[in-house]
Amino acid sequence: MLFRTSSRRQKMFQEALTRETKKSKKRTDRSESFRTQFPYGIVFLWSLFLGVGAYSVLFSPLLSITKIDIREHQTVGEEEMYAVIETVFKTKRGFIFPAQNLLVVPVAQIENQIKTLSPLIDHVQITRVFPDTIQLGLAERTELLLWCAGGPCVMIDAQGKAWSHEKVFEARYDERRLTLVDTSALPIELGQSLPVKDYIQFFARFREELMHQLGIEVERQATTPSRYSRELRLTTTKGWTLLVDIDIPLDETLLSLKSFLEEQERQPTKLPFTAIDARVPGRIFITTNIEETSPGETPKALSGEKKEE
Repeated sequence: MLFRTSSRRQKMFQEALTRETKKSKKRTDRSESFRTQFPYGIVFLWSLFLGVGAYSVLFSPLLSITKIDIREHQTVGEEEMYAVIETVFKTKRGFIFPAQNLLVVPVAQIENQIKTLSPLIDHVQITRVFPDTIQLGLAERTELLLWCAGGPCVMIDAQGKAWSHEKVFEARYDERRLTLVDTSALPIELGQSLPVKDYIQFFARFREELMHQLGIEVERQATTPSRYSRELRLTTTKGWTLLVDIDIPLDETLLSLKSFLEEQERQPTKLPFTAIDARVPGRIFITTNIEETSPGETPKALSGEKKEE
């Protein structure tokens, strides 16, 4: 009897355990099913919300650019820049979004097109100002630096790279161009880095200092035997030429030239010359022209001879 009762209890316990296990499994299945379906609904709702928000932002007039603030410009008229920007605003980004929207405005495209207006434009910076304004600032060059070598002349940027601009030879830029001609005619490719930045910087500063310190005006074009020669030949507006070595400090060359010219002024009879050679540190050599001596005057040097001072 005792054995029978114990067996019955064990059977009842097992049945209860089985029922509880089934209930727990059902709850687990419902929970897993809920967790499996839950992310899809949330993702759909978020996608719908973000889609409506993006559409409202990109296509509503709230962020449409209505103000263009142009600053720090001298060489390019505002009308030209406005025309470029308005043309870009009429386009679409990705064939869908209006380019006039503050969030998707094609800044790089506007900057590149503004640069085509003038070779004097060095850098363009566009800043977005919420909610409806862009600010445009220009950095402009004071001189156009050109290098010519047996072919089309190229412009040289601050890094020494060769580039071109279709408007660089327009007459309005005649007084802005400084040109160096390489008589060796070594070929040049656009985008090429050339070892000529020192030449151009020396030429630009030397022209300025000659005029400022000695009152000597130099033509806007000079020559060099080669981009590797480190020499320049300049022509003054008075007709004589000046040969210099760009590795000699500019102040040293100016001092030697000043001393020579002052000595010339003190002479009762000035020695006519066609060229001054200042390529030796602390020394000046001249090329004379006997045809310019006065009648009956004994020439100071033979034609073509270099005289040391």
